[in-house]
Amino acid sequence: MSRQLSLANCLGKKRKVDDGGLSSSSSECAKDSEEIETLPSTSSKTKPLQANKGKKVARKFNESWLKDFPWVKYIKESGQMFCSVCEQYPHLADKKTKLVQGTDILKRETLVLHSKSKAHFKCEEHKKVVENPCQQPLARAARRMQASKYKHLTVLFNTSYYVAKQNLSFMSFSGLCGLQEKNGIPVEDQYVHNQKCGEFVEHIAAVLRDETQSSMNADSSTRARPFSIICDSSTDRAMLENCNIYVKFTDEDSPKTMLWKVIPLEQANADGYSQKLKKVLALKTGTNERFHFSFRGRWASVMSGCEGGLFGKIKQEIPKVIYVHCIAHRLQLALQDAWKKIPYMSTFDTTICSIYALYHRSPKKTTQLEEIAAICNQTVNKFHTIHAVRWVASKHRATKALVKNLKPTILHLQNMGAADTTDAATARGLLKTISSYRFVSFLHFVTDYLTPLEQLSVTLQKDTIVAAQLPHVINSTIISLDNLKESPKSGSFSEMFFQRSWRDKFVPWYCFERHWGERLLCRAFSKTCSRNEKLPYKSA
Repeated sequence: MSRQLSLANCLGKKRKVDDGGLSSSSSECAKDSEEIETLPSTSSKTKPLQANKGKKVARKFNESWLKDFPWVKYIKESGQMFCSVCEQYPHLADKKTKLVQGTDILKRETLVLHSKSKAHFKCEEHKKVVENPCQQPLARAARRMQASKYKHLTVLFNTSYYVAKQNLSFMSFSGLCGLQEKNGIPVEDQYVHNQKCGEFVEHIAAVLRDETQSSMNADSSTRARPFSIICDSSTDRAMLENCNIYVKFTDEDSPKTMLWKVIPLEQANADGYSQKLKKVLALKTGTNERFHFSFRGRWASVMSGCEGGLFGKIKQEIPKVIYVHCIAHRLQLALQDAWKKIPYMSTFDTTICSIYALYHRSPKKTTQLEEIAAICNQTVNKFHTIHAVRWVASKHRATKALVKNLKPTILHLQNMGAADTTDAATARGLLKTISSYRFVSFLHFVTDYLTPLEQLSVTLQKDTIVAAQLPHVINSTIISLDNLKESPKSGSFSEMFFQRSWRDKFVPWYCFERHWGERLLCRAFSKTCSRNEKLPYKSA
């Protein structure tokens, strides 16, 4: 009780200064403190604390601090902590900070206070900017602008590619861009011009050429990848002669054909072709050194001539060059020679082309034909003509269409012939021809036999076919035609044709069968072709 009263008196009384300069309360507190010291200790736990009083406690660095403060660096030898971020950028750091100079006060509170300092925050932000430049405010804004620009240019490039792919005029570019804006796709007006479309197409073509060039280069070896060149001529919309150059090479053990260049020709002769082709080969090799490659083209004198043709001029520069006639074109030539053995073939082709011209030039006649076909519960197939270039495929399409439309066509020609029109005489002449048994039987005969030949033509035009596959493909076609001759397939007109005892009177089909196989073997696949030049895939 005396202890509590003395403390209350010491804290509660006001200080009164006497003449000696000491207050009475302070003197009383001193007396009370003496009394407190004389009291016995009530706990034994205070003895160690009193013994360690005045001694400095040794602290250790806690490794768990690195999870919350990864920038801290501890040197065990000196027992000091440093800030690695502030050391890295001293021009931004506060040099008076303990963690910059190094501190041995190993407390978590020291790290917390340093992490909240402005100087340390600036150093961390600068480090983020240096490590990720795109995270800068200006860089982010520029990146957003570039992304928007890239999106607009992507739309323009795609539109330009469509114009070039569809063989449209550059004047249609602005209209297509306006259509895309109407559909909600933004397009920049500064690029909507026909001249810009031409520039876009040029850049697209350059990228495609570079991709083809890189595909032709060898992957791991220094040698150039073996390749063959396919050369042909074409005419653009301006009626200018161009040279189309394709390359065929092996990519991952499979043949691959790609368009390389389309070069305008100054002269559509052997000299003009050879000059352009030599420039292309110089671009491929980088020098004028001689290398091995094969050359394929049409069997025209401008291409295949051994002296004045393109092949002869290329052979002067590259003696080991091999010329291969286009096998699909050779098939067409062989079939044309075989068809010439049938005298009725010219009349048949003329009739097919006349029917096509009659309905192709008059939508009114086509509508009338469709109305008659609807009465007969039929549909009208589009008539086709016979092309000189795509002879096999075009002739098969033309004969199939006429077989399907034969009945409504005869009925329509009867109505046209009975009417008093300018086409009445033409209709009566065509009606007399196509209603004869000779024409009908020959029409079905040609349709049956052109089916395997068209399949052969399509197979020979594939990009993946190689010379080693030609014997099997051609021989299988010959076997199919021989089987059709000996045992016609069920439902074909040839089956009914074999049952006619008087079949030899109107179509010398046997003459065609006797000559066509020999012609096909001789011209399409044999040791020698019509110019007695050995093919590369046949032994001598």
